Amino acid sequence: MTNYLQNGGDVYKYDNVSSFLMWGKHPETPKFSIMIPTYKRYDFLKQSLYSAVNQENFSDYEIIISDNDAEGEKTGILELIRKVNSDKVVYYKNEKNIGIYGNTLRAAQLAHGRYVVLLNDDDLLHPRYLEIVNAFIEEYDYKGIIGSQPYSFRRNDFIFPEIDRKIYAFGVSKAEFFFGCCVTSPGLMYPRKILEEIYNAHEELLMGDQIIQYKGLKRYGLIYINFPLAAYRIADNATQKDEVLTDMIINMCSFRKQTAGDSWKLKVFMKLFEKEYFYSYIESSLNFWKKRGLGKAIIKELGLENIKRWSPKTVLYNDFVDRIHNWYTKDHDKKYDFVEVESNGEICL
Repeated sequence: MTNYLQNGGDVYKYDNVSSFLMWGKHPETPKFSIMIPTYKRYDFLKQSLYSAVNQENFSDYEIIISDNDAEGEKTGILELIRKVNSDKVVYYKNEKNIGIYGNTLRAAQLAHGRYVVLLNDDDLLHPRYLEIVNAFIEEYDYKGIIGSQPYSFRRNDFIFPEIDRKIYAFGVSKAEFFFGCCVTSPGLMYPRKILEEIYNAHEELLMGDQIIQYKGLKRYGLIYINFPLAAYRIADNATQKDEVLTDMIINMCSFRKQTAGDSWKLKVFMKLFEKEYFYSYIESSLNFWKKRGLGKAIIKELGLENIKRWSPKTVLYNDFVDRIHNWYTKDHDKKYDFVEVESNGEICL
């Protein structure tokens, strides 16, 4: 069985691959580095870059573009950067393609910021992302990982919702992570110095953000901000291929079973409801990806064909999980401090 959480992810494995500075200059000590690993997606990159450049009410950051297109000379990225005309942008080109995780790792290694923020080249940051994340860091002297409410989009004319209410954050426990409270990769922020400890050792798995979240949660903590400060584009990419998504969900089931091993309560839960848990997880994942047609093959692969949606045990499972989610919701409302964000951009702590 794969040890998804193994230590020793080799952050030095690509040290023999050079990255050439094509544009820009690093500020000496920026607080944040927004990392944009990219490969042959100019049109999407344009939107992502503008979302990083146009951060409101906060200026202490740089933007690292790490380009895996070693052979492409006419990608238009330099022209785009000239058009954007921001002194925050630093653009590197790798001498060879080192894969999506290798490129993300390289961007983090090139960063000068104390904190790094992952922005995939087809995703977006809210205009007030850095302002709000920085407020939580400053108020609570937080040194762990921060993510926000998952949010997805498909259309190029996507606009983030206005911030018209209080924004709060809560620390995610291992059990809560197990029951579905996690953040997507865009906007995932962590101190650069902890990279070696949380790096995903399994680059072949398209679930590295989940692995990084959980490894970071165990060592440093994971904060969930209850507002979509970043958005994930659902597009025709590798994840949307049937065989890739099928493999990812099967691995995610094994990964979540492994995380249950960190708690005796979750071990007992899995003894009672393992099949029901996996069945529910598969359904919710395929609903998110709009790929419900893959369900039968995945269910067969994991031996879950005999699960009945309305059996007494399934009803008991659903009731139990609903109660857990309701308990966490009430617990957050009672326990955690709020950050008030006014519509004029002022943050009140």
